Amino acid sequence: MSFVGLFACCSVVHVMPWLSVRTIADTLVPRQVSERTLALARHYVDEIVLVEDKQMLAAMRWLCVEYNQPMEPAGGAVVATVLNGLIDLRHITCPAALICGDNAAVTSVFEV
Repeated sequence: MSFVGLFACCSVVHVMPWLSVRTIADTLVPRQVSERTLALARHYVDEIVLVEDKQMLAAMRWLCVEYNQPMEPAGGAVVATVLNGLIDLRHITCPAALICGDNAAVTSVFEV
């Protein structure tokens, strides 16, 4: 799962390093976040959504096939939340998904 590091950190009093977090989206799970990052997340983040690796892979494939946009797992995470109905968009007038990280090899998306 992704976002596990920050998700777990938001429920604790202080920052602690993670011994092991396994995900295809390694850029979303730093080994440790700083006290400042934790404070900012607590202040500005309303909700943290957990995304499975298989959901990110499916979103990456969808972006590649439907929009010819190869994407690394971190970039596919936000699209995975929308495609899997993990966030409620009904109250949002004009939703947008910011995707980044187009440095993935197209073949890697379809090999897994």
